[in-house]
Amino acid sequence: MEEEYGEQQFFVNYHRTVNRLLMGRLTFDADGGNFALAGPGPLPPAHQKEFSLILRSIQQNRQFILNYYGQLETQIWEVMDML
Repeated sequence: MEEEYGEQQFFVNYHRTVNRLLMGRLTFDADGGNFALAGPGPLPPAHQKEFSLILRSIQQNRQFILNYYGQLETQIWEVMDML
């Protein structure tokens, strides 16, 4: 389901916007693996709102898919009990 549902394509949908919002604020360790947010003060209010909306959308979509999988699991167990 995740592969077919456009809203679940978080990377495709949000990576450019998140990169734009956080560009210049990420610092990486010597290996380039771990990172931290840094930068000159907090994000501007407009960027905070945009970033918050993205995170909320991701959270709601993830909860939707987890609920869907939970219902599917219940249905599978019901079918297995009938066998």
